[in-house]
Amino acid sequence: MADVQTVTTRSKAQTTQWQVQDEVRQAAKEWIDTANKNNVVRMQTEMRDVPSGAPQSSVPSTSSEDDQLWDALTSSRISLPLHKLLPLMPRFRDTLAALQANTQSVTPPVHLTEPGTGPPLMDSQNPSVKIIIKGQNLHGCIIDGGSGVNVISEATCHNLGLNQWEPCPFWLRMADTRSVRPIGLIRHLDFTLGGHMFTISAVVLRLETQGAYPMLLGRPWLRTTNIKQQWQRNMISFRRGKTKVRIITEERVPAALNTSPLYAEGVHM
Repeated sequence: MADVQTVTTRSKAQTTQWQVQDEVRQAAKEWIDTANKNNVVRMQTEMRDVPSGAPQSSVPSTSSEDDQLWDALTSSRISLPLHKLLPLMPRFRDTLAALQANTQSVTPPVHLTEPGTGPPLMDSQNPSVKIIIKGQNLHGCIIDGGSGVNVISEATCHNLGLNQWEPCPFWLRMADTRSVRPIGLIRHLDFTLGGHMFTISAVVLRLETQGAYPMLLGRPWLRTTNIKQQWQRNMISFRRGKTKVRIITEERVPAALNTSPLYAEGVHM
């Protein structure tokens, strides 16, 4: 009897979902049809008002009308209960899942754009995540695909009680062109991200206070974990078995050039 009730409830939920989808589609179609009719009438009126011999460019183009209609449609706000909204927006479900995995605040990225040019000239923020080491939360851990190493700061090591490391066999070329010898190397460093455990090797750097970060996850971790990054949605994702894990990233001020490693160099004697 319980199985019959479960099937019936699931069938009703699917029917409700289909009804909501049909209602939204129908409402959108009616809205667009009405807007198109109004645009056609207005354009016909404007065309009658154009004096004979006027250049063709003075008549409004249909492409701009379509753009305006699309802008109006995409900027319109629709109020729906959450249980009706979720079946219609798979991407929204993905974002909620990522937020549940990583509850830190999300700050919109800051882009610098010249007036009237359109595409941004630069992105003033770095993606970062919250990770957990030895039960302690580390906020602002940078994700940096430009770094050939993973980095943990000396201060973070001391705070976590990680006071023993081996000598590092190489130097680092920093973004400010300096060569820096790391003060140590940790070959097996465990941390948790989004409820999943990772083990990495990380070099230990003594970072200046300005522009310092607790950890930097570079290409060694990005490559081995096969991280997918969705820039517009401030999200990274990876797979654990058949499970796809999504993590919302937060934006932070980029690291200073003298704290940003590029690649490893041979040992300086």
